[in-house]
Amino acid sequence: MNQRPPAGDPRMLEVSVPVATMWTGPDAPRDIDAAAVLDLPDLSAWLTSLDAGGGDDGRLGLHGRTLTQLLLGEPALILEDRDEW
Repeated sequence: MNQRPPAGDPRMLEVSVPVATMWTGPDAPRDIDAAAVLDLPDLSAWLTSLDAGGGDDGRLGLHGRTLTQLLLGEPALILEDRDEW
């Protein structure tokens, strides 16, 4: 059974942007995903670029690259920290 870490656990952070994409790893975002991985993601630009792309450059290419998306204020448990990732 998964248990949530206790309050104050330094591994538990809160999303501070409108929408945060949780990627499978640091190498998962493609060049076309650049707007989504900014410190302040530009979701409108990202979605527009995905709509313009097709196949692996579009939304279908996200399969296997993303885990989920979290909204502003939602908790995120940090399991591993690599460099600035």
